Amino acid sequence: MAARKGQSALAIGNVVGSNIFNIFFILGVCATVKPLAVTGLTAVDFAALTASVLLFWLFSRSSYKLSRPEGWVMIWAYALYLGWLILNKIA
Repeated sequence: MAARKGQSALAIGNVVGSNIFNIFFILGVCATVKPLAVTGLTAVDFAALTASVLLFWLFSRSSYKLSRPEGWVMIWAYALYLGWLILNKIA
């Protein structure tokens, strides 16, 4: 609703805040109930994470808005990473 009303900062804040909540609170509660082992993370996963954060930061700094073409770039980058994951898990 915030994005439709032209309040892009609020929309981005909601997305980022929701992700932070899910990572820290929900994962923390799960780890409190039963300790979690972190396995299967590779350098490619960390590189994709770092690149996506830097890309989002770069796009949002240009005009403090994420334009439609920039959104498509982010979607295609995610699709390529997801495709890479699928191909490497099958092969």
